Amino acid sequence: MKKTIFLLSLLTLWLAQAGAQPLKTKVIDNGGSGQLKAIAVKEAGLPDFVIYRPENLQLARARCGTLPLLVFGNGGCADSSIGYERMLTEIASHGYVVVAIGELQEKRGDRKEGFTPSSDIKRGMDWMIAQNRTKGSDYYQYIDTAKVAAAGHSCGGAQVLANAANPLLKTYLILNAGMGDMTMADASSESLRNVHGPILYVVGGPSDVAYKNAQTDYDRLHHVPVVLANHPASGHGGTYHEPNGGDYGRLVIDWLDWHLKDKKKNADIFLNGNLADYKGWDIKKKNFKVRIGRLESRAMPCKLLKGISEREYSIYLPGSYDENSSQRYPVLYLMHGGGETHTDWQRKGGLRQLADSLIDCGATAEMIIVCPEGNKQHMMYFNAPHWRYEDYFFNELMPYIEKTFRADASRTGIAGFSMGGGAAVVYGIHRPEKFRMVYDISGYLRRQPLDFLKNDPSAEWRQRVIEDNNPIKRVEKAKEADTKAWQKVDWVVSVGDQDFTLEANMDLVKAFRARRIPYTMHVSEGSHDWNYVRPALEDAIRRFGRISAAEPAR
Repeated sequence: MKKTIFLLSLLTLWLAQAGAQPLKTKVIDNGGSGQLKAIAVKEAGLPDFVIYRPENLQLARARCGTLPLLVFGNGGCADSSIGYERMLTEIASHGYVVVAIGELQEKRGDRKEGFTPSSDIKRGMDWMIAQNRTKGSDYYQYIDTAKVAAAGHSCGGAQVLANAANPLLKTYLILNAGMGDMTMADASSESLRNVHGPILYVVGGPSDVAYKNAQTDYDRLHHVPVVLANHPASGHGGTYHEPNGGDYGRLVIDWLDWHLKDKKKNADIFLNGNLADYKGWDIKKKNFKVRIGRLESRAMPCKLLKGISEREYSIYLPGSYDENSSQRYPVLYLMHGGGETHTDWQRKGGLRQLADSLIDCGATAEMIIVCPEGNKQHMMYFNAPHWRYEDYFFNELMPYIEKTFRADASRTGIAGFSMGGGAAVVYGIHRPEKFRMVYDISGYLRRQPLDFLKNDPSAEWRQRVIEDNNPIKRVEKAKEADTKAWQKVDWVVSVGDQDFTLEANMDLVKAFRARRIPYTMHVSEGSHDWNYVRPALEDAIRRFGRISAAEPAR
């Protein structure tokens, strides 16, 4: 039985306890030129790193929302970011938190510099993510952990590539660096296989010692979007020493804003070579499809839900949908959580941008994604007296989608969060022949005594219906024919270690094990919130795309 269980390490637990407590701060270039004044900080819980961040985090979140995270490795794999502090401060002033390897320095040469391991990239990232989840920390809920990038100069770029497989990384910036055929900082040409998001190489012309290696990496990368930006006048030293990091600083921010803040206009720089603001530069790119999909809120006729003549839903159609009228697409259904609505997959999860980017870089197959409404009128996905939602889903919604859009009914998956995760599992249990994949994100699987339900007059009714559909009990009492049908489904259970649904989801997995039903389980740091949902949603889309592309139509 194939099982993948990622358990929280003792190190991460220690990092969460080692709280943020500034020991020293420094202002560089008057805090940068962005809308937020930035500072460099030495933290008690991570004293051998520098945190470049907006000075007023509360103001930063009010203006920019939660902040993307950038982890930075230094040239020479050194334990000092002082040579890059002007650029890193500038990045922070534009609404980022940067974690850079090496203790804060007031000036060059005020201490002896040493060499750092590539594992420091992950250590810095883990500490900041732990702080984001730790109440009382200065960084509590200020970081968007679904938007994490890694950058490094020279040997620091190799450190980034050594960590390329980390699933939290959404994009990479390799500055005056490249592997070619050499080995450095635990990285080699083999590390390129682990890159799973867009990657930017920046070099300084033929005089840059990394120039040929970066070109070789560019030529070898075929599975992800890649850009090679070249500034021959800068050499290996770049423009990091210039105010605000010079051209390199601006280019890095333009790339990060494009990939982590959805500033689509910046794509013009990298994809169309619009270099009006970058004199002396040349840029080339490959593996970009750049076909924008659309996400629409719609309504469909409805007869099975009492008192409802139309039912809302959202649908994502990939960028190629209008180009080829004969192509049929796999369809993934996304079931939202209790108290939410079908539009929250876009509002909280950035569904369209996520699906577009994964499809564009070849990380998943093109697909249709349908987000049903499960809260309006009654917050319930199951059949209950006077509310036959499961009948509606299978007998009205799915046939309507398959008739109205070019959905391939033989390639269908379902995923959901919380109440929706429970529905995804139950639907997969009841009708396994309908789904190739069932992806449960923090699924609410059975009755639970929760304080926030005490003041909800309809909670007891819903709890009874949920318990009547308890999938754990159903699997435990299954007949052999049911077990064989369930074994054909790709089951995924993903839940945070601090989630109140953890125990129930573990019991579901125990029931699967007892019945020899293959599954994949992810348990990692997280609670019952969108900080956990966003990366799980990305994994669900990736996984369903791979399954849909690999298996022929039934």
